Amino acid sequence: SLGRALDLDLLEVETVSFSQNVAPRVRVGQQITSRLFVQFSQQFGAQSVSELTAEYQLAKFLRLQGSTAQGPGSQAQRSLLQRTERVSFDLLFFFNY
Repeated sequence: SLGRALDLDLLEVETVSFSQNVAPRVRVGQQITSRLFVQFSQQFGAQSVSELTAEYQLAKFLRLQGSTAQGPGSQAQRSLLQRTERVSFDLLFFFNY
């Protein structure tokens, strides 16, 4: 596949919906260390956004995720599943039952 040829752990091409518009988005990512994953996504079109995200595993059940976004579409863009801010930090908890 193209992802393997480019030595990437993540390669996605998808469409993103906002308001009444649909735009393409490309996302690439790499596992840098066993605890650090970095990804970059580029959304194209009128609401273009470039976003860089890093996720660091603090513990087996806890991760710290930071991201930054630039572009005209990065002004608090909201969709059903994602909200894009200029800079954000999140703590992610994982659990199994």
